[in-house]
Amino acid sequence: NGVGTWQNLPQVGTGFAYYAGATTTCPNSTFTALSFATKEFDDGTPTPNFNGTIYTAPSSGVYQFNAAVTFTPTIAAGNIVIYIIKNGSNWKTVDVPCVSTSIPISATISSILQLSAGQTVEIKVLQNTGASLNCVANQLATWFSGSRIY
Repeated sequence: NGVGTWQNLPQVGTGFAYYAGATTTCPNSTFTALSFATKEFDDGTPTPNFNGTIYTAPSSGVYQFNAAVTFTPTIAAGNIVIYIIKNGSNWKTVDVPCVSTSIPISATISSILQLSAGQTVEIKVLQNTGASLNCVANQLATWFSGSRIY
């Protein structure tokens, strides 16, 4: 038909960006799903593909995901681990050691993933500072974004 296979790919060029509009408390040594309920934009059509916690791929393709989490200052040393969860399994991790500090501590993660339609991606954290930590809730500190590359 004369149309290249790279033309008219479904959902190509769509993306989303959300941030934590409310504090999430992350208990010590507990795998915690983060909520990113405040929308900056979401190009998912006809309805968004992100529910505030889990992104569902609308079509098969290659996607780029980025996330950051910032915790309020901690008075104890430990580690903060941020995870990209693909279809319920740990897929990528970044481990950030933290020392006693009076400033917030941040962890970021980024990855390119190949997804089939219907597969899911979410962001979780684990921290072991000995006490619960709160995520800083604003668009500069705790956020999740993604887009379909091809």
